[in-house]
Amino acid sequence: MRIRRLLHQPTGPSDILMIGRTDAVVSLTETSCAPATAAVFAAGGVARLPGFRVLAVGPDPREIGGMSTVVAQMLDLDWGSHGEVRFQKITTGGFERETILGKLWRHVLQARILRRRIRREGVNILHLHTCSGASFWRSAADMTAARGTGCATVLHVHGAMFDQFVAASGRSPRRLIRLVLEGADAVIALGEHWSRAIRACAPRANLRVIPNAVEAPPMSDIAETGRDPGAARRFLLLAKLDAWKGVADLIEAAVILERSGAPFELVLAGPGGSAGSVEAIGARLAARGVSKRVRCVGPLCGAARTEALRHADVLVQPSHHEGMPMSVLEAMSFGKAVVASRVGALPEVVEEGRTGLLVPPRNPPALAEAMLRFVRDPLLPRAFGEAGRRVIVERFSLDRWRKALIGLYDGLLLPERLRRHSCQA
Repeated sequence: MRIRRLLHQPTGPSDILMIGRTDAVVSLTETSCAPATAAVFAAGGVARLPGFRVLAVGPDPREIGGMSTVVAQMLDLDWGSHGEVRFQKITTGGFERETILGKLWRHVLQARILRRRIRREGVNILHLHTCSGASFWRSAADMTAARGTGCATVLHVHGAMFDQFVAASGRSPRRLIRLVLEGADAVIALGEHWSRAIRACAPRANLRVIPNAVEAPPMSDIAETGRDPGAARRFLLLAKLDAWKGVADLIEAAVILERSGAPFELVLAGPGGSAGSVEAIGARLAARGVSKRVRCVGPLCGAARTEALRHADVLVQPSHHEGMPMSVLEAMSFGKAVVASRVGALPEVVEEGRTGLLVPPRNPPALAEAMLRFVRDPLLPRAFGEAGRRVIVERFSLDRWRKALIGLYDGLLLPERLRRHSCQA
């Protein structure tokens, strides 16, 4: 089943989001009551629909970013008879020079909309995609809005800096963070590293480790490009150009490689961020004398992103901190070797000396040396890439991810089903 996304404002009852059913339609805005749910209300409000009815709250799935990609995956998956997934966009934006009171009022309105929608559509699980700072407190407000509706709540923690967010908070905010995490019916951590970090601040949280996942493309999409083994090694960064992604470290590593005379190419692909705009980083490359070897091309989507992955030899992820970056999983699914920082859940994905090389963060010489290993050994990228693709298929496939979420949702609804069964007996 392929999901059709309606990227316009809803025009009527047909603009609904019903995942897991034939010819599903996805709306990226709040929608009217789904026909199946309307039938329930017509029957007196007795919930006779099988399975889960999940409302996923998160960023626009059309945006570039790991959390948006995960939301898009939830909406694209076929959940079959297990249930359905709907979508509610988080409150973002506002207007220029908006006051604190104005922001608070927008979130109050969002909470009211969310509560009404949960009740109107018979949602039984609220799945909140969150990270650090304002995102976490917004999710806490959404959890509060769901109280009293009989809806279970899931906090899906994506933040690469969640541990730093907790550590930098005062005593009272840390206590609130703990209460929020322990108040959720389930908290999803992206890996064992993040499970330990969350457990440290919320010992009684109901933690589930569910790593991110990708769909491995067919072999025809990752076929060899026919280049000579002695050709320049092609490295690729796929990330928003934020400082914490290690963009400056990568540029300095490129300078070291250039001075060594190593044949290499590097593409920086992503929208501008805190490290600078695409134009500013391009100027920096020229100033450092590596513009012939390194190109900053801006964000790549769709076919352009696929082509960049196909033609790359090695993905580079020199982040200062990370959750579980989708770009690394995606590159490994394309059979690409990886050079990455030893941070977050990356060591749980990239196996040192088998699927890639891990280096300390903020260390351009170590990063350059790891990249140089792939330049010196033309057979290494392919060997690591083949092993990495097997890891994705075995441990990080979308099918495993789907089954893990189904298991979580069914487990959350089991007490409700048992209560209904006992009442009917």
